[in-house]
Amino acid sequence: MNAFHSFPKINFPMENLIHFVSWKNLRRHIKSVVFTLVALGTILCIVIVALNTQSKEAVPTIPAIANNVCLAPDCVIMASKILNNMDLKIDPCTDFYSFTCGNFMKNTPVPADEYIVSSFQDAQKQVLLQLRNLLEERSTSKELLPFKLVKNFYKSCMNTTAIEADGLKTIKIILSSLNGWPVIEGDEWYYAKFDWKQAMYTLRNIGFSANYLIKLDVIIDLQNSSLRVISLDQADFGINRRNLINGFNDSVVQSYYNYMVDVAEILGANRSQALVELAESLKLEMELAKISWSPSQRQEEKLMYNPITVLKLQNEYPNTNWKKYIKYILDIPGFQVSDDDIVVLRIPKYLNDLEDLLQETSKRVQANYIMWRVLLSTTQYLNVQLRNRRLEFYKEVYGEQRSKSLWKECVTNTILNFWESLSNLYMRKHSHNQAKRTINTMFTKIGANFVNLIKKSKWMDNETKEHAYEKSAGMPYYTTHSDEMDDKTLLNFYSTVRTHFQTKRTCSPNSS
Repeated sequence: MNAFHSFPKINFPMENLIHFVSWKNLRRHIKSVVFTLVALGTILCIVIVALNTQSKEAVPTIPAIANNVCLAPDCVIMASKILNNMDLKIDPCTDFYSFTCGNFMKNTPVPADEYIVSSFQDAQKQVLLQLRNLLEERSTSKELLPFKLVKNFYKSCMNTTAIEADGLKTIKIILSSLNGWPVIEGDEWYYAKFDWKQAMYTLRNIGFSANYLIKLDVIIDLQNSSLRVISLDQADFGINRRNLINGFNDSVVQSYYNYMVDVAEILGANRSQALVELAESLKLEMELAKISWSPSQRQEEKLMYNPITVLKLQNEYPNTNWKKYIKYILDIPGFQVSDDDIVVLRIPKYLNDLEDLLQETSKRVQANYIMWRVLLSTTQYLNVQLRNRRLEFYKEVYGEQRSKSLWKECVTNTILNFWESLSNLYMRKHSHNQAKRTINTMFTKIGANFVNLIKKSKWMDNETKEHAYEKSAGMPYYTTHSDEMDDKTLLNFYSTVRTHFQTKRTCSPNSS
């Protein structure tokens, strides 16, 4: 049997390419004013839906507004929460943040299993609990296959008995499929079999991230927000770029280095050898950080918009077969890449520098780095020994005092891998039509206020205002859930999912 049958494989039909885009990518292309309005609206949407699902009773109709003040129960509750979070003793002209959030900072302890807390944590906790209850419900014979898949996925994640019985067998199979982790294989590792691009294809095929050297994504086209384009960007890193730039003397880098050496030793590496080899792979990650752009540099969106045809991409960066790379990393059935397809290079110089860096770096160092990143993304889903070592690292770096409850980890992992199915299941159970109408009304008013802001703005000339009006008119509103995701569409969306769950928890497969 194929060793990868225990890992869910999620393929996206071509017509669903739009779903490949994340909110994280979308927000980078929206002006700050729009972001503020939409983010506020989205947060309020979540809170309204959460509040409306506290009971099975119908959502009450919002009463008429008195003196331009909303007196609906939801408005009163939210106003009370906002007031409780404010510190009215602070002069807002001196310290506006403390004025608006002072009491929240004073009265909100950070839970032991978290290293961050927000004012919307209560709504988030409630939604997580509701999702947990849905996932733990018994499947019926008439239940749609996508809903059965998502529940099976969650159950496999929660099966700690099987995880401990499996030990490190599954992760070692994965590493072996990637030609092995050199620091473990020692002299038996054969460099001629390793190619970093092939390793990325294999990782993507079994559901892992392939963003360790180059980040390939689908983003909103900066020049036309109604279109999506393929982008090539700098790599994601295991820890903050700033710490990597600081080098080995940085305390976070030291903790990170000790963590990777300990993990390698747990998997069977000789510690002395691991100290030497993983120092070299860490140097590679530091060099990747050095050739990447800082967050402040990345704020200049115009500099990060460099469209190029696939043919020109191939001519300018010939060390990679880009048609093959794009096809295998996107992993969309039936999708073919042509010479005329457009790819947006976020940082062209990064690709140049990366080619030079990889030519100077031995295959053994490349492989050690990639294998480490695979382990870094999976330790929280493996046995107790590895999970405890991960917690120790998180204590040192983030102050997290204990691991998250297993059910929280598993719900989060399920959300990442089965978003369409789980969100659809949730909305069918908890969403109310009245709540959706209320949120639609709210978004309409937010849009109207945005237009009003444009009218009143003094820094825009008339031509710029006209463009802003057009952009505002073309902004679609997505409220709570899509009416288009009916049974037929949902079944089609998951028609290419190939999954076989054994009695062990699946390592976290993240889409690139």
